[in-house]
Amino acid sequence: MSVIRDQYQLELHLQGHCICTTAKNAVMRTMRTLLEEDPTDAETERLSSDLDLLQCFVRETDFETLRAKNPRLDGREDLRVRLCYQQATGDITLSILDHSKGDQTQ
Repeated sequence: MSVIRDQYQLELHLQGHCICTTAKNAVMRTMRTLLEEDPTDAETERLSSDLDLLQCFVRETDFETLRAKNPRLDGREDLRVRLCYQQATGDITLSILDHSKGDQTQ
């Protein structure tokens, strides 16, 4: 991950799609924005970081295991999650943003 900085965070909204489909759709949306629109330098930097984080998440995540650990990630529930890149370990953590139950890290 060359562009992404430590503790970089990105939120995804699972609404009718599982975590895998949502992440892949976000990759495509981000690429389309970078290629078809004329983002400012700051927007390009943010979008590039988003793309790096999303691509790494899609490439390195075992989605079947992740959904088995937390069935809420199957897309049937309107849910927001946060991805966070930890530069020291190279890990990406996923937290479910559920204000009624507190954030849950996977």
